[in-house]
Amino acid sequence: AGGSGDLSARVASFVATYAAECVEKRGSFAVAISGGSLPQLLAADLVKSPYKEKVDWSKWFVYYADERVVPLDHPDSNHLLAQEKLYNFVPIPASQIFPAQTTLPCADVAKAYEETIKAASNLFTDSSSLPTFDLILLGMGPDGHTASLFPNHPLCNETSCLVAPIFDSPKPPPGRITLTLPVLNNARTIGFLCTG
Repeated sequence: AGGSGDLSARVASFVATYAAECVEKRGSFAVAISGGSLPQLLAADLVKSPYKEKVDWSKWFVYYADERVVPLDHPDSNHLLAQEKLYNFVPIPASQIFPAQTTLPCADVAKAYEETIKAASNLFTDSSSLPTFDLILLGMGPDGHTASLFPNHPLCNETSCLVAPIFDSPKPPPGRITLTLPVLNNARTIGFLCTG
């Protein structure tokens, strides 16, 4: 049993422990998060003692599994959700948080975010052309979508890029960017945070 509070406590324990292991092994913790209810579930306990003091936030590098192409201060922005629930309460260096440049046209937002990821040397640790995030945290919508990959949408088959634009999202807003399935599948660990 247990509700979202119990889930938040378990998520905080897992993420704090796993982040410490990644920092010990590789010197940093690279995480990609999605939006929706995920930032609240992630942050509810992580921003409190003992985690707030125990976690080495200076080693975190935070990316987004997807983002809505709206201004970063818009209520639909995944970055704003993470800012309000997590970043405002823990000392992750601002230079290690990587929001998308959502003032650009949708296709350009995706290209720019792909370049941001490609520039991150800590994500490319082997001969793979795919980045390797330590952890990607995803939710799942009632229609089965994760990140901004919707069931039966052509983007589910995209393999030529790391970050893809979506212009016709079945869920508003229609313009979004998303990590592609090959990138998601290349993560060291993927966590799905789902309630219901």
